Amino acid sequence: DSLGESYFSYDTNRIMTNLTVTVHYTDGTSSTVTGLDEIDGHPILYNSDQSENHWYPASNILYTGNTITVTVLGVSTEYHVVITESDLKVVTLKIVDYSTGDAIQGATVTRGNDYALSDENGIAVISMKGGANSITVSDYCAISRDITVKINPSVNATDFTESPVGIVTGDYNCDNVINGKDYAYILRNFTNETQSAEISRFEKQVNFKKERYPELVLQ
Repeated sequence: DSLGESYFSYDTNRIMTNLTVTVHYTDGTSSTVTGLDEIDGHPILYNSDQSENHWYPASNILYTGNTITVTVLGVSTEYHVVITESDLKVVTLKIVDYSTGDAIQGATVTRGNDYALSDENGIAVISMKGGANSITVSDYCAISRDITVKINPSVNATDFTESPVGIVTGDYNCDNVINGKDYAYILRNFTNETQSAEISRFEKQVNFKKERYPELVLQ
C-alpha cells in the first residue's frame, strides 16, 4: 500500500465455497447451506470490498478485521477471515523472454490452485508459504518452466525481480518444442525487421524442450 505495508487479496469465491450460512426464522425453524448462493429460495449476497479495505495479517498494527458481509432477506452479518503471517508471504517475480530478456505481459505464475498474471513490466505478485514452494511459469504457446522458490518464514515479503525467470516463447505451434514448424510459421506470418528478429530468436531456441531448462531455485 502507500505506506509500504504488505496486504493480501483473496479470491473470495474460494472462501465462499466452504462458507456455511445458517438462517434462523422467527417461527423457530432454521436452514443451513454450505457453499451456495441461495437458501430456501432466497439469494445469499456476499460483499467484500478489498479495494477499499485491505486485508492485513492479524499481527499487523493496521489490522482492523478482514470481513465478508453476508446478507439474506435484508438481514446482514459479518464473517471474519483471519490471516496469519505464518501462512502467507508476498512474493514478487519478473517474467522475461528466455532469449531476449524482454518482459512478458500476461504470463501465468501458478502455485497449486493460486495464480498471478504478470503486468506490462513482467512483474507478477503471488502469495506463498514459508519454506520451499513449487511453481510453474507459463504463457500462451510458451514452453512452461517449473522452478522452486524458497521463502524465509521470518519475512513478510520477498522480491526476486533481480533474478528474472525466463521462459521460451517461440513455440508458435504449441507442441512443446522449437522446430521447423515454428520456423515455417515465422516465414508465413512475419515480414521485414520483425521476421528477422523472430528468426534470430528461433536460431537461439531451435530444438528447445522443457527438459533443457536449467534447474532454477530462487531463495
